[in-house]
Amino acid sequence: MKRHTKFLSLLLSGLLLVTSATTPASAVTISGNNATDSSPETNTTDTDHISENSAPALDPDTTSGETDPSDTTNTVQLTFYDSDQQTILFQIPLVRTGSYTRLNYTYDNYDFLSPVKRGYKLYKWNCLTNGKKYTPASIYNYPVKTDMSFTPNWKTRPYRFPITYITNGGTLQDTDKDGEGLKIPQSFTINDSVDLPAIQRKGYIFDGWYRDAAFTNAIKNIPQGTYIDSDEQGIVPDYTLYAKWTNAKPDTPQLISAKNTGTGKVTLKYTGDQEVPGYEISY
Repeated sequence: MKRHTKFLSLLLSGLLLVTSATTPASAVTISGNNATDSSPETNTTDTDHISENSAPALDPDTTSGETDPSDTTNTVQLTFYDSDQQTILFQIPLVRTGSYTRLNYTYDNYDFLSPVKRGYKLYKWNCLTNGKKYTPASIYNYPVKTDMSFTPNWKTRPYRFPITYITNGGTLQDTDKDGEGLKIPQSFTINDSVDLPAIQRKGYIFDGWYRDAAFTNAIKNIPQGTYIDSDEQGIVPDYTLYAKWTNAKPDTPQLISAKNTGTGKVTLKYTGDQEVPGYEISY
C-alpha cells in the first residue's frame, strides 16, 4: 500500500511540472475573485498620416478631431452657386482621407471665396446643405465631411461709393441765388444718377469737373450704373472729381514790339495770354 501511495505522489508531481512549463507568461492571473489580462495592449488605429503638430483644430460643430480608420480615401465637392441657386460660380473638389478634409489643407488663402457683385459686398455664404451661414474664413477652416453647396448672401443695401471733391481753390455752393438750400452729393450707389454740384471761385471761370488731375476726362454727371472696382487689398477708393478753372482776370498784356511790315500793317507782340475767353485786345 505504501508503494502505491508513493507512486501516485511522484505521478502528480510530474504533472504539475509539465503544466508549469507550458503555461504562457501572459496568462490570466488570479487575485482573489478578480481576473486581470496581463498581456500588452495593441493599438490598431491608423493615425500615421496625422502628426502631433499638424493635427487639425476642432470645429465648433465637431466633437472629435480623430479620423475614422474605416473611411477610405474619396472625393468631396464644394459647389458655389450664384444668387439664383442654379448658376454655378465655381466648384472645388477635395480629396478626403479619413472622416473629413479642409480647404486650408490645399489652399494658402481664401480670397477666392469672396466674389464681387457690382455695387454690392458679400455678407456671408448661405449653406444649402445644412441651412447655416458662413463667412469665407469659416468655410476655409471648416471640416468638410460630405458634398456641400452654397449661395452668396449679399448685403441688402448696395454699397455706397464716397465722393471726394478737389476744388482747387473753389467753394461748393450749398444755396442757390434765392437762398434755397442745395444738396451736395457725398456718395452714391450703383442705382443712383447724380448731378454734380455748383462751385465758385473769385476771379476765375469754372471750366467743369474732371475725373483726373490732368483734366483729360471731363464729366457732367455721375450716370446710373457707375461702379468702382476695389484695389488689390480689397479697398474701394473714393470717386474723386477735380475742378478746372480759367483765370477771369488775366494779367494786363504789355507791348513788347511794334513792327511795320511795309504793307500798311503793323505787327504787335504782347506778353501774357492773348487768348482768354470773353476778352479781346483793342487798339
